[in-house]
Amino acid sequence: MILYLILNLKLNMDPKLSILFYKWQEKQEKINNSFDNSRKIYIQDIHSHELIFNNALDTHKCDVCSKKEIKEGYRCKDCDFDLCLDCYK
Repeated sequence: MILYLILNLKLNMDPKLSILFYKWQEKQEKINNSFDNSRKIYIQDIHSHELIFNNALDTHKCDVCSKKEIKEGYRCKDCDFDLCLDCYK
């Protein structure tokens, strides 16, 4: 919420853009808080970083099969890579 106020007051950002940014930021926080660190995997053939299970991916797309709007899957914290459960299997 503080960032929202700063964008509006200090930067004179368009209120519609600042609301969109605020909603995006809330969504990113939800995703970041939904990582299950007990379910980490490495699949070198698919991705070079560690992938961690996440059940809050709502509007993300699998980077392997391009399946849209996966609800849960594995995500890379380092580079925004998403893997659906079908591709994991």
